[in-house]
Amino acid sequence: MTKFYLFLVLLIVSNTFAQEKTYTFSKNRLQQVRKPSYNINPLKLKETSIKIARFDTVKTPTPKYAIILEKIEKAKKDSLIAVQNLEIQEKEFKKIKSIEKNLKLFLESKKKFKEKKYFLITAQNISDSLIDKNIIETNYGKKSNYNNINKSTLIFSDNDFNENFKNKFSELNSSDDDLIMYYQDMISNISTKSKPKLNFKSQTFKMNYNVHDGEPEKYIIKNVFKDSILMTGFKGIEFDYLTLNGTYIKIDKFYQKNKNIFLLEENIKNINFRLNNFYKIDDSSGGGYLLQNNETKEFIIVNGSLTSEYERTKSDEDLKKFNDGYIIWKTKYIELTKSADNNIAICNSILKRNTFINVLGQSVWNADTISKKDKIEFNKNYDLITEKLNKLAVLGREEEFYNYFLDNVKGNEGLDVYAISGFHSIAKKFIIE
Repeated sequence: MTKFYLFLVLLIVSNTFAQEKTYTFSKNRLQQVRKPSYNINPLKLKETSIKIARFDTVKTPTPKYAIILEKIEKAKKDSLIAVQNLEIQEKEFKKIKSIEKNLKLFLESKKKFKEKKYFLITAQNISDSLIDKNIIETNYGKKSNYNNINKSTLIFSDNDFNENFKNKFSELNSSDDDLIMYYQDMISNISTKSKPKLNFKSQTFKMNYNVHDGEPEKYIIKNVFKDSILMTGFKGIEFDYLTLNGTYIKIDKFYQKNKNIFLLEENIKNINFRLNNFYKIDDSSGGGYLLQNNETKEFIIVNGSLTSEYERTKSDEDLKKFNDGYIIWKTKYIELTKSADNNIAICNSILKRNTFINVLGQSVWNADTISKKDKIEFNKNYDLITEKLNKLAVLGREEEFYNYFLDNVKGNEGLDVYAISGFHSIAKKFIIE
């Protein structure tokens, strides 16, 4: 538990950085490895051709969802028809409003009939260009007859224009008042009509299901065999771990089919490794480590127990360097904790001088009674504690010394760093006015 608290404190006040993991093997250190009862010999990977099956992913809608898709497709077509019909109706409506405009210009003009009949000819030409009977089919099978102006509407005729309807127009033109009333009724009829709107209602389609069973799947996904290809993989060949030599870089993950067949991460980008009976090996799977020789680029797979034991070994030269360095490290670490304890003692003495017992029998201190001089002294020591905790965090990042220290500490020597951190987090500097 003591080790845990010390680690937690150092984790709070320091930053950790991920580094590329390397192993440098030598015969002298390998001989120090404590060999377990099980086999820890590594595998040397040799290139080999591996037959890999490729699959096509076939995605088909479930029967229930297929019905929904059919409804959605029909709704899309209906909406397209509705939009197309709206475009036609808007063009027709624009023509009819143009007829209204020309009729108004005719009635409002003070010119002689011969001079202003141009407006009636224009209106008649527009009317003749309207869709027959001005009836539009909609996506619901209904018909929209949104005004009484259509291709059959007679607006004007004389000897030179629209002469086939001359006699009928003469009946309308029996008097000036009759003709004016005829045009006014036509204008009134047009003015009451509103602009066409989209004749389509948005719809939502859902599959019915029991909420207790959860939402059903929309698609059935199957992997169908496509073909087979040959891919470069690796076959593992066991060798004596004592012959390991050189520096190796750890590869994060790789893929294994059986005891001796392997693929690299770069090889499985375009294949389904699970359907080919490969499984992923990484730090969390506990299947060993894939290492690559820094010089020869050769791949090997080593047992995690071998690397763990190897990391505990040292050469004679490294061991001497370690011991010399550890003495210096430990001295600094202990001195910092003792010095920080002294700073805490000074802070506590200042607080103690201004502590009293309240009505509840509790010991409390009153900041108002602390002198400016004591506040300055308190803040000074608080800053020193902060500085020393940061230095302790820096020392804590020297993991080899730090872990060795935890494994060999005597009593509580140097372990009061978490108490120092606890005081630092609870106490606050005074505001000096």
